[in-house]
Amino acid sequence: MTVKRIVVIPTYNEAENIRTIIAGVLGLTGGFGVLVMDDNSPDGTAGIVKDIVSGNGRVFLISRPSKLGLGSAYMQGFRWAVDRGYERVFTMDADLSHQPRYLTELDGLLDKCELSIGSRYVSGGGVEGWPLGRKLLSRLGNFYARKVIGIDVKDCTSGYMGISRQLVEKFLNSHIRSEGYSFLIELKNTAVKQDFKVIESPIIFIDRKAGVSKISKKIIFEAVFLALRLRFSAASVHERGNRLFKLADRYAGIPAVWLAGFFSRKIKTPPEAPKEILVIKLSAMGDSILLIPSIRALRKRYPASRISVLCTGINKEIFKNCSYVDETVVCDVKQIAKNPFSVFSVFGNKKYDLAVDFDQWLRLSPLLALLSGAGTRIGFRTEDQFRHYSYSSYIRHKREKHEVECFLELLALLGITGADEKLEFNVSDEARARARDLFKMILMDDNEPFIIFHPETPLHGAQRHWPAQSYIELGKRMVHDLNLKILVTGTKNELFSNIKIVSEIGPAARLLPPAGILTVAAVISKAKAVVCGNTGIMHLSCALHRPVVAIHGPTDPVKWGPRGDKCRVVRAGLECSPCLYLGFEYNCAQNTCMEAVSAQDVFNAVKEVAFSSQKM
Repeated sequence: MTVKRIVVIPTYNEAENIRTIIAGVLGLTGGFGVLVMDDNSPDGTAGIVKDIVSGNGRVFLISRPSKLGLGSAYMQGFRWAVDRGYERVFTMDADLSHQPRYLTELDGLLDKCELSIGSRYVSGGGVEGWPLGRKLLSRLGNFYARKVIGIDVKDCTSGYMGISRQLVEKFLNSHIRSEGYSFLIELKNTAVKQDFKVIESPIIFIDRKAGVSKISKKIIFEAVFLALRLRFSAASVHERGNRLFKLADRYAGIPAVWLAGFFSRKIKTPPEAPKEILVIKLSAMGDSILLIPSIRALRKRYPASRISVLCTGINKEIFKNCSYVDETVVCDVKQIAKNPFSVFSVFGNKKYDLAVDFDQWLRLSPLLALLSGAGTRIGFRTEDQFRHYSYSSYIRHKREKHEVECFLELLALLGITGADEKLEFNVSDEARARARDLFKMILMDDNEPFIIFHPETPLHGAQRHWPAQSYIELGKRMVHDLNLKILVTGTKNELFSNIKIVSEIGPAARLLPPAGILTVAAVISKAKAVVCGNTGIMHLSCALHRPVVAIHGPTDPVKWGPRGDKCRVVRAGLECSPCLYLGFEYNCAQNTCMEAVSAQDVFNAVKEVAFSSQKM
C-alpha cells in the first residue's frame, strides 16, 4: 500500500523561490505532494503556484484572504491533509533554507517515531550564511526554550519536520494558539508531553538567497514568553490574566490601598460642577460596553464637565468610540507589573476633581483614583477584595444584581438615580465601509440573511468554551433547516478552531478574518442573530440591538446575561454552575457545564429570537 505524503509550505512574498522549492520536492522519490498555503502575497506567489497546479496533480494551493500567520497556515494545512487521507505530513520553509533532499531522511525516520525534526543543533547539523550574532541568538533561544519548558529537543524552533497522521490529529485537537517560532516550539512541546517519540536528524540550514526574512523582535519576544507560559500554565489554570500581576495586585495592593487611604484626603461631598471627571475601567471589553449607560448618565448630570476614561489597550477602542467621552487615558498594566514605580507617571501633571472607579476587584484602580488628585473618589466595596479603603465614599458591589445595574447604582453617591439602562454602540460610516470590504473579500453578500457564531472565550476562560463540535452540529442544522449562511468570527487566538468549524459546516459557512472591534461591530449590525458564550461580543451584540443566543455555564446570567428584548440564555443547569462571581474563581478546570448544552436547545433558541414573527 502506497503511503500518502504531503509537504505543507506556507508562503508570503516568495515569488523568487517558490518554483525552485516545488520542483525540488517533486523530484524526490516517494511521491511527495505539495500544499502551498499563501497569505495573499502581494508579489504574486499564488499566481505562480496556480500555473504549476494546472499542470501537476501533486501540487495544491490554498489562498488565504490576508496575512494570518504561520501557525494558522500550518493548522489549516494539517486539517486539509487529514481530511484527504494523508498518512504523513511534512513542513518546510519556502525560502530554500530547507533543502528538499532531507525530506527522504525525515520520511524514513517516521517508520520509528511520530515526529522527525530536521535539526541544526545535533551532531552533523549546522547553519550556513548567518552572521555570528544571529547564530548566537538562535542557539541561546533554543537552549532557553529547552531548559525552561523542560523538553529534550535540541532544535525547538526548527520548521523542518515530518509528522505522523496520529500526531497531526493530536495537534488539531490541542489548544495550540501560538504563531511564528512560538508555534513551532508549542508543537514540539505537545508531542513530547503527550509521549510521542521524537527523533532529530542533522540538516545544514542555508540562509535565504532571495526575498526578505520574516523574523522580527515581536516574534522573538513571543517565543520567550511562550516558554514561560508553557512552564507555568498548569499552575495558573484557575487564575485570570497575568499571574505575577494578580499576586502583586493582591498582596502588595491591599496594604498599599489601606496605607494610602489612611493618609489620603477624602471629600465625601462631591463637587457641584466638576471641571474634570475621571472614569476608571481597566478591563474588559464586555464590562466597558455595560458601562456606557453610566457614562451617558454622567454626561447628562454634568454636561459642561470634561469626562476622561482611564482604560487599557483591551478596551480603549470602546471608549474612543463613545460620544460621551472627551478623552481616553491608556494605562499600561503590563509595564506597571514590571515596574511598579511607573504608576506615578500615568497622569503626568494632570489633576481631576472627581474620580469614579467602576472596577470591581483590582486594587490598582483605587490607587490610580488616588493618584488622579481627585479629593472625591467613589467605588465599590467588593467582598473579600479589601480595595475600598482609599475611597471617600463607596457602596457594596452586589452579586445578585446585573452589572449594568451595579454600575448605575454607584452613581447614586453623586445623586444620580433613575438613569436609562439601555445599551448603545455607535457604528461609523468608516467602519461600515471596512465591513463591506471584508464581506467582498470572503465572497459573501451582506444583504442575505446570516447568523454569526463567535466561539471565542477569554484566554483565561477555557471553562466557558462551548465545544467546536457543538458549533459544527448547530451550523449544519441551521444551513439545512433554515437555509442560512454562517459567519464565524474571532481573533487570532481561536483561528485554528474557527477554521475547523467553517470547513466542517461546509460551503455555506465563512470565516471573518480577524479585524478591529469597530469593524466587527459593523459586521454584527448586519447579522440576523448572534450565537456566542459569555464574552464582550455578547454585550456588543446587545448594544447593537441584535438578537442574541448566549450559552452560559460557569457564568451567572443574573450577573452577566445579555440585555435586550430578543436575547435568550441557554444553559444546562448543572448543580455546580454558575460558579463565578468576579470572573476568575472557577470550581474546576473543565467545561462540563458547557458541554452539557445541546445544539438542539441552541437551535430552538435561535429560531425563537430571530424568526418568532415569521412562518417557518
